[in-house]
Amino acid sequence: MAKKLELLERVKTEHAIRDAMRASARGDGTVALLVGTPGIGKTAMLGWATALGHKNGFAVAHAVASPMERNLPYGLLGQAIVALGGNPVEDVAELARAGGQSARFYRTLRWLGELAEERPVLVALDDLHWADPDSLELLGFLCRRLYRSRVLVLGTLRPEPLGAYELAQELASAGRAQAITLEPLSRDGAAELLSRVLGRALEDEQATELWRTCAGTPLLLEAAARALAEGTPVQHLHDGSGGDAAMLLSRFVGA
Repeated sequence: MAKKLELLERVKTEHAIRDAMRASARGDGTVALLVGTPGIGKTAMLGWATALGHKNGFAVAHAVASPMERNLPYGLLGQAIVALGGNPVEDVAELARAGGQSARFYRTLRWLGELAEERPVLVALDDLHWADPDSLELLGFLCRRLYRSRVLVLGTLRPEPLGAYELAQELASAGRAQAITLEPLSRDGAAELLSRVLGRALEDEQATELWRTCAGTPLLLEAAARALAEGTPVQHLHDGSGGDAAMLLSRFVGA
């Protein structure tokens, strides 16, 4: 198993999540949404936050959206409900039944609030951009009404597709969520990441070239470092001719 790398240049984001967690624990329900391009480190940041939530005594529900389940009603939030001990038949299937949507949404809000009375709750939702429309609608409903509960909703999303991003903008504009944009690594941060993966420092010119090629994206920088460790020349990283890591880099750079 590959060694987990420490997060780089994410101190401000870590502070924001810690603040959100403290606010939720004292009853000021909070929503924080991490926005960024593919490979920028959103999932890694969410993993860090869920580990912190467990450490601080939160009931943690982790759910991941998938493009294969975009037509599954409440596919994403159904995962979270079950993870928090909800019944997949009574609590999830009930949401998808016709009629009485308002009552079912309020029932879910009440259930979540009652659960948070026992201990604070962290709902961690990864890849919201792939979420089914029903989950996004229920999520928006909940996020507008959680401000007096011990619930923290933490989600990750890309700017596209637009559905989740538009919801994030709406919630942020209404003061119901904090939208946090994850930026690419600086040149120095990229050099540090490359050296950690390789176990040695690269020459400045080589590190700068890879930083520019990867646009400071941590996932691509790790792929580039793995390819170099496997003996792939730097010039072969662009055409995908140097193994799996180089192929990954080539696909992302091409996109």
